[in-house]
Amino acid sequence: MRSIKEVLGQKATNLSDQTIANNALAAKTASANAYLVATLKAATPELKQMFSANLTQVVGEHTALSQLIANKGWATPYEHPQKLLFQTLNESQEILNSDISW
Repeated sequence: MRSIKEVLGQKATNLSDQTIANNALAAKTASANAYLVATLKAATPELKQMFSANLTQVVGEHTALSQLIANKGWATPYEHPQKLLFQTLNESQEILNSDISW
């Protein structure tokens, strides 16, 4: 199976597939929030329907991306909360301790 970078045509990058997937998931979350607010605030039924349809599509994409991330083992959503917190702390410490060159 090809990596996300290969599919996108970005073979020379420092970003990992996990980073790309997490960033895409964050973007989908922001899009869903925006469409939800737009749906709730729309003045006409036609606008509400259009925004609602877009919201449904974005939620579907978010779900598929979440499943991909879980299937790859990049996230463990059913893990004990204390273990998830400890894992996040360790990952944060690794990032802070790494040599990052720009």
